[in-house]
Amino acid sequence: MRRSKAETTETVHKLIAVARTHFTEYGYADAALESIVHEANLTRGAVYHHFRSKKELFRVVLEDVQREVAERVEREASTSEDLWQTLPRLPRLHYGRC
Repeated sequence: MRRSKAETTETVHKLIAVARTHFTEYGYADAALESIVHEANLTRGAVYHHFRSKKELFRVVLEDVQREVAERVEREASTSEDLWQTLPRLPRLHYGRC
């Protein structure tokens, strides 16, 4: 059965969201693909259809996190004309979310 582009996108987003939670809670080494696919209500085949490996899934999750942090830093930096005033607040943007 062929899936629509919207369904494919939804599957990928679901995998990334669940994987992010597992990588955060358990770390890369202890995050099991079986647990990720079970929580996402998908199959291992779905993971390997969209990602070559657990390592690639982690890389995509990491890129998402890096993009979010960069957006938050940029947003915060744009709130002040004086970047020197903004600098002390920047670490809290990332670590405040952990």
